[in-house]
Amino acid sequence: MAKRTRVVMIDDLTGEEMGEGGQTLTFSVSGVDYSIDLSAENVGRFEAALQPYINVAERVGGRKSRGGSNSVSAPGGVDPRAVRAWAASNGVEVSARGRIPAGLLAQYRAAGN
Repeated sequence: MAKRTRVVMIDDLTGEEMGEGGQTLTFSVSGVDYSIDLSAENVGRFEAALQPYINVAERVGGRKSRGGSNSVSAPGGVDPRAVRAWAASNGVEVSARGRIPAGLLAQYRAAGN
């Protein structure tokens, strides 16, 4: 017997089915991370509402991404982007990609992060 499972994404703002072009967006405010599922129309509204703040904000790391979350954590639950940003601001060289050396993670934690 064959079965088919269908996943239906619901817009968190309207409670309606998202359809094509919907996205899961992740964002942070005051040190708290959030995730929200929005239809294409509401993604546009969300981005338009944030644009005045984005225009004057300083980017602190990460890549520009579209289409969902791509959050990655290093061992111990540390955000590698935060470690790399800390290393750069403290004059410590670290590759932009790949595994973060254990010694660098130890320095990052010793600095109170």
